[in-house]
Amino acid sequence: MNMFSFLNNPKWLFVIDGLGGLLTFLMYGFILPQFSAYFFLPPSIMSTFSWIGLGYAIFSLLCSKLHTLASSKLTARMLQFIAIANVLFCVLSLSVLISQFEGLSRFDIAYLLYEKLVILTLVAAEVRLSFVLEKSKRQT
Repeated sequence: MNMFSFLNNPKWLFVIDGLGGLLTFLMYGFILPQFSAYFFLPPSIMSTFSWIGLGYAIFSLLCSKLHTLASSKLTARMLQFIAIANVLFCVLSLSVLISQFEGLSRFDIAYLLYEKLVILTLVAAEVRLSFVLEKSKRQT
């Protein structure tokens, strides 16, 4: 069995995405603000990112439960929706990185860039699986 076979299961992609949203909520809402000597992102931005993460977590974790009731086409659409939302979060946080660059620490920059790498890797898996699900629906 392939170590990454869970990436072919929509439930696990939604769970991973939901846990990532929860991690974003916790990191920006509670953990990073405790290290303000190292992270210089403005509190309003951290708060906004935190709440966005919570919203994504709720949506993804609901999808992880509801996708079994949905058709392959609807599941594909849910995956595409969260993938687009994740890309929009990346665009938003990269725009913050660019606009706030002079006032950010190396820790801010490293964290923001690493976070984008992780999110975009997940987006690639979500998009791939959504196309697989749509293709399998067309063939049946």
